Amino acid sequence: FPVTIGADQVIDIFQYPWEWNANTVDEVYASHIIEHIPRIPIINPKALNNVVLRARWEELRDYDGWYCFFGELWRVCKPNAKVKIVAPFGLTYGAFQDPTHTRFLVPQSFAYLTAEMVGGEDFDYNIPCLYRTDTVQFDVPTEMQHDLEKFGEDLPHIWNLTRNMYVELTVLKDEAANSSNRPEITRTPKVPKGHCVS
Repeated sequence: FPVTIGADQVIDIFQYPWEWNANTVDEVYASHIIEHIPRIPIINPKALNNVVLRARWEELRDYDGWYCFFGELWRVCKPNAKVKIVAPFGLTYGAFQDPTHTRFLVPQSFAYLTAEMVGGEDFDYNIPCLYRTDTVQFDVPTEMQHDLEKFGEDLPHIWNLTRNMYVELTVLKDEAANSSNRPEITRTPKVPKGHCVS
């Protein structure tokens, strides 16, 4: 059953486009949401009879659900808004055991939302958003807290070494830009390598 206690609005965030106005959100916290994003986008029923929403749906409809979700998130966020994400690390039983998980995420999954990949020769999916990855952190097992370098080396190779990833993104857009269009990529922000904290 959906938890709605204290909610101002209850919507299905996996139906696109969202009804919120562009450039209105300062910060987003998404805990154990993005691993459930459906691959095939679903139209928001309200878009059927709304010219503005219908036009936005036509822009999004052919993208994978990952890009619809992050495209809409980018649109509603203000420039430089922070997006804080908690998701199961892809190399864990926790990531695979839940049959409602649609994707298995690793830190490099977020590079597909950044200038590191966007506009690149091999990976230009013409996505409707642009972010910067600020931090990627993990739960570090007690027995490895004395050797974070070894934890970082072992992370991509040892199954179940950690449970969750904590990712912080920044929304990149020109304040004057039309937020429903693909962003212009004028520079390549440096994407820091993931680091570990306890």
